[in-house]
Amino acid sequence: QALGILRWRAQSLGKLKVPLRINCWPGDNSASIEFELENPAMVLHNVVISLPLGGAFPSVGDVTCGSYEHDQAQSVLHWVIPRIDAGSGSGTMDVELNTAVGDAFFPTRVQFAAQQTMTGVSILSATHTETHQPVPFSTELNVSTDEYIVV
Repeated sequence: QALGILRWRAQSLGKLKVPLRINCWPGDNSASIEFELENPAMVLHNVVISLPLGGAFPSVGDVTCGSYEHDQAQSVLHWVIPRIDAGSGSGTMDVELNTAVGDAFFPTRVQFAAQQTMTGVSILSATHTETHQPVPFSTELNVSTDEYIVV
């Protein structure tokens, strides 16, 4: 039976960079969004960059990778990128809107998952606390965003 006994999270990134850098260049009725993988050792899956539209209707021009979905009820444009890795570490999307929205593009939210940590921390062995003998163990690494916001 699986038992999670060790959990950790980085409280301060210190010299670590965020895994994905997002830039949003807004105009009154347009925006250019770009991403760049900051940690080439990471592979990000199911990346979704959600851009608020302030009630406007989008017309997406150039998209270098992935696809997009317009959630009209929430007035959000979701840029969906299945995988970002060292070989596909950057991309852009240009959006025109049918009306001026000012600074409605913020906050932009980002979601993704990964199967390796930003720090490269891993468990090498496990030992019994009393006998100090090695014990069998397994690990499962799942990294996901709790809150990743571009303001």
